[in-house]
Amino acid sequence: MRHEEYIKLTIGNDTPMTRRECQLAFIGLAFLALLATCVVMLVTIGLRPDIGAAVMDAPAIGKVVFCLFLAAACTLMLYCAIQPEGKVVWYLLLVPFALLLAGAGVNMAMTDSSTWFGLIFDGRGKFCLLYINLLAIPAFIILTQAVRLFSPANLRRAGMLTGLAAGTIGAVAFGMRCMHDYPLWIAVFYMPAIAITGWVGRKIGPVLLRRW
Repeated sequence: MRHEEYIKLTIGNDTPMTRRECQLAFIGLAFLALLATCVVMLVTIGLRPDIGAAVMDAPAIGKVVFCLFLAAACTLMLYCAIQPEGKVVWYLLLVPFALLLAGAGVNMAMTDSSTWFGLIFDGRGKFCLLYINLLAIPAFIILTQAVRLFSPANLRRAGMLTGLAAGTIGAVAFGMRCMHDYPLWIAVFYMPAIAITGWVGRKIGPVLLRRW
């Protein structure tokens, strides 16, 4: 079934957007979601105090690049899932998660257990969970509009993937504020925060994404 025919069938629109127009709109809204989230971060919590040194620090740069890569993978996975064919390409997450687990393993191997245990449970992890989820809100709102262009059939799945994509975008923005750059910290606090946004998206997706 062609994309245009699918849209006509589901929403009864005689002049739907073409598939190409929907693709371009989705890409534009995805970039807008990233930009808006970063702007919200800047005007609320701001960049990390040592940003001048951080831009020259490999772990700090690597953290943000990793979050960007994960956001791109989740956004692409969302785009594939909301097509009429409805394919969910979970394998896009294999590389970033493999890199994260490897990095976390190196962290644990190179430091004493009491050291990394203290770093993880020093009480500051709750701020990662809070701010990533708060920063994901503008991204989720914008991505919801992008998803609605395609009238996905499985609204719960689309909502979950929208939440995951928004959560990773929130992680990108918060990564420019967070002072912890080691992979173990990302695995313990960033990933659960992103999972929470995915869970919330799955719950409210059927309400927000319905077009008819």
